[in-house]
Amino acid sequence: MDTRMRQVLRKYLPERIKQRVRRVRSKILRSRLPAIPVLDTGYYLAANSDIAAGGMDPDVHFWRHGWREGRRPNAFFCEDYVFSQLKLESHAAKHPVTTYTGSELGTRPRLIFVSHDASRTGAPAIILRLLEMFSRPGQFECYSILDETGERLSEFRALSHTYVMSSRRGRPWSDDYADRELAPLFAPDGLFGRKAPVCALVNSAESYHIGRALARLGVPVISLVHELAVYYPPEIFSDIFEYSEMTVFPSRFVSRVAEHHCRFDMSATSVRGQGLLEDGFGALNRDRCRSLLRTKLGVTEDTLVVLGVGTVDIRKGADLFADTARLYLEGPGGDRAVVFVWFGASENSLPFIKEIAGPNGLDDRIRFLPATA
Repeated sequence: MDTRMRQVLRKYLPERIKQRVRRVRSKILRSRLPAIPVLDTGYYLAANSDIAAGGMDPDVHFWRHGWREGRRPNAFFCEDYVFSQLKLESHAAKHPVTTYTGSELGTRPRLIFVSHDASRTGAPAIILRLLEMFSRPGQFECYSILDETGERLSEFRALSHTYVMSSRRGRPWSDDYADRELAPLFAPDGLFGRKAPVCALVNSAESYHIGRALARLGVPVISLVHELAVYYPPEIFSDIFEYSEMTVFPSRFVSRVAEHHCRFDMSATSVRGQGLLEDGFGALNRDRCRSLLRTKLGVTEDTLVVLGVGTVDIRKGADLFADTARLYLEGPGGDRAVVFVWFGASENSLPFIKEIAGPNGLDDRIRFLPATA
């Protein structure tokens, strides 16, 4: 053997032996890892640059070190949901990840629930009610995808593993941001690549882009559509019907409007009431409620309060509410003690409020206040 060959062997053989030892060791360690799929290795590497830079095996690192260091196994994982699903004595003083892998939760069929946000409005309330119905009996493992956050985020996290989309931020529906953001979850090393969900319940036409992305990824979609189709381009509703296994409307009226708007075959649609209201809804003492509201508004007992509730946007008629208030207050009856109040304002709606309320010196008589529980 010549001198050059000996130099090559001395230089490279030890490193090749080390690499092989590392591969064998990693394989042995992997064989001892929990069988329940909780780690999304793509997410784990993206969220922990030190592990990626060090060339460490993400599975081995997480189960030996990561969970003890408080590193999340995937973008959805919610310890509140894990603990709410299991009896207290089963996870006393235990880490949520080891509690999860030591339970039957990860073996259940997976369901995805989609909402456009977690605000205190009707559509999120409906999906939360459905989440409660599917989550409480303990027959499924529930996952939620929210386009944006909101006041009820903690309720979603108590009923499901929850993920808030990071890339919408005002992008139009024509943009495929949802496809790009969700696709890694279904990669072979992704959270759903190892165990696919059996179905996705996609709530409202506002979640169209997420529903379309999930359908493209092979997830059967059931769409719950509450909005009137005339507020949307016909192709949006046609696409919802096309990618959905079933589309559910809350009333025949909403269903007929959709059918006339886009002329689509309605055979794969259904009409079902939402069942949203609690049994005791509206049973509070009326006089006490009137008194509490007037105290909050700082008006006298004889003041007439004209009340509106909902998201402040044109679809909810906030502009018509303001127009009605101005017509009355600037008319012959304007001297009466009357205040027009709309609950549901947010920081995002401030420009719209300024536009519809206008500089009329009526700020104390036309009020847009934040949402309230």
